[in-house]
Amino acid sequence: MIWLIKLRHGYFYTKIIASVLSLFTLITILSQFADFSPSVNTFVDWVILMFFFTIQSNILVFIVLLLYAIGKKSKVYFKYLSFIALFNIAVTAIIFHTLLASRMTNVSYLNHALHTIIPVIYILFYFLFVDEKFKTRYAWIALIYPVIYVINVYLWKEPLFGDYLDSIYNQLPGMRYVYPFLDPASYPGGVKELVLFIIGILTPLFTLLSFSLLFLKNLIEHKVIRNV
Repeated sequence: MIWLIKLRHGYFYTKIIASVLSLFTLITILSQFADFSPSVNTFVDWVILMFFFTIQSNILVFIVLLLYAIGKKSKVYFKYLSFIALFNIAVTAIIFHTLLASRMTNVSYLNHALHTIIPVIYILFYFLFVDEKFKTRYAWIALIYPVIYVINVYLWKEPLFGDYLDSIYNQLPGMRYVYPFLDPASYPGGVKELVLFIIGILTPLFTLLSFSLLFLKNLIEHKVIRNV
């Protein structure tokens, strides 16, 4: 891990890297907003776009990279925010490639950038340049965001905007719940099967993912400390 220690000592250069990556992330997000116009009401379309976990996770990545670039990595909140961003962007990539991509007839460059390129870039950046770590038992912190996200889908997004989402995504069933795998109608067993999927499959997998990412991070940092 000597090479990683030397790499981190060049903080000026790592801030430049963070600046470039944050700019790339911002341009990609803005390009998605510029490209997204399924209806004639641009403002409403942009509001709808903000509903997607993908956009939210990429915005969070941009914020973390920007904070690093302006020298805020030593702040207490940074280690938690950067880990939440890591978890969210990893979930974005995994869900897209396992549950969503197969439903799409055409995957654009922007889709690949938001769901593949930026996740890979940020995961590498986090493990290479973010030198903060915390105890594995706090991995549950990363689960708060997706839990609140799913609750909001059923609490107000689908009730208030479900019909509109259906109208602009009429060729993709289940989008009234933002993501088809959150739609009870997508499952033969309806609500019961959906609940089983979320609680019995997604929750354990996400919990395992969060603990695994944090365990790996702490393992790397332990080896770095031993070589200091």
